[in-house]
Amino acid sequence: MTVLLYLVLAFLTAAVLIPLWTGLTEKYGHLQNNYCGRPVPQSAGMVFIPVYACAAAWGRLCRLLQPAEAAGVFIIAAGFGLLGLIDDFEYEEKAKGFSGHLRSLIEKGRITTGLLKAVFGFPLSLSAAYLLTGNIIPAFPQACITALSANFLNLLDLRPGRALKGFFLLAWAAILLQPRESVVLLLVPFLLCAMALFPRDLAGRAMLGDCGVNILGGVAGFLMACYAPPGPRLVYFLLLLIVHGLAEKISFSRLIENSPPLLFLDRLGRGDLQESKAKEKKGRPEKEVEIVQPPNR
Repeated sequence: MTVLLYLVLAFLTAAVLIPLWTGLTEKYGHLQNNYCGRPVPQSAGMVFIPVYACAAAWGRLCRLLQPAEAAGVFIIAAGFGLLGLIDDFEYEEKAKGFSGHLRSLIEKGRITTGLLKAVFGFPLSLSAAYLLTGNIIPAFPQACITALSANFLNLLDLRPGRALKGFFLLAWAAILLQPRESVVLLLVPFLLCAMALFPRDLAGRAMLGDCGVNILGGVAGFLMACYAPPGPRLVYFLLLLIVHGLAEKISFSRLIENSPPLLFLDRLGRGDLQESKAKEKKGRPEKEVEIVQPPNR
C-alpha cells in the first residue's frame, strides 16, 4: 500500500505542477523558440525537482528509501536543475561543445553558463556519490559517469521528444542491469513526470530546457554509476567518452537524418510535417543552433 501511495503521490504532483509551471512560464515570458521557430514555454523540466522531493519525503517517512540514496538523488536533481536553469536564462547564442566554451573564455574572456555546468557539475556529482559510498575512490569514477551522462541528454535535446526518448532508454537500462527495488523507486518519480511531459514535448508545446535534460541525464547516470555491475558500467563510461568526443566533430542531427533506423525512432510520434514546414519557411538547411526568443517583459 505504501508503494502504491508513493506512485500515486508522484503522479498527482506531476499532473498538478506541469500545467501550473508551464502556464506561469508562458505568462511571465520565459519562452524559447523551438526548432520550428515557434516560441514555447521553457524550462518545463524544473517540475522534476518538486515531484521527486514530494515522493522522496513520503518514501523516507515510510522507510521505502534509504537516507543516503534519497539525498544523493536529490543533490543531483536539484544541483543539475539549478545549473541548467541558469543556462536557460542565457538569452544569447550558446557555444557548442566543451571546446566552444573554452574558446569563448580564451578569445572573448566570457565565462559561459555551459562552462559553469562543466566546472560545478563534477564536484556536485562527486559529493552525491561520496554520500552514497562513503569512499572517495569509487566515488570519483561514479562522479565522472554522472556528469557526462547529464550532458549526454543535453546533446540530444535538439528536437521535440528526442531527449525524453533517450532518458527512457537509459532508465530501462538502469533497471534492467540492477532490478532492485530502491533503483526502481528512485527512478519512478522522474519516469512518471517524464511520461506526463512527453505529449507536450513531443508536440513542441513545451521545452524541458537544459534544467530538465540535465536532471534526467544526471539521475539516470548516477544510478547507472552507483548500481550497475562493473562490466556494463565500464562500457557505459566508454560510450559516453566516445559520444562526447564525436560531439566536438559531427552533428548528431545530421547523423540521425542519414540513418533510417535512427530517423524512424527520432520521428516516432512526432512525424516530419513540422520539420518540412520549418525548412520550407527558412529556405535553407537547418543548422544545429538554437534560436532564442528573449522573454517578454
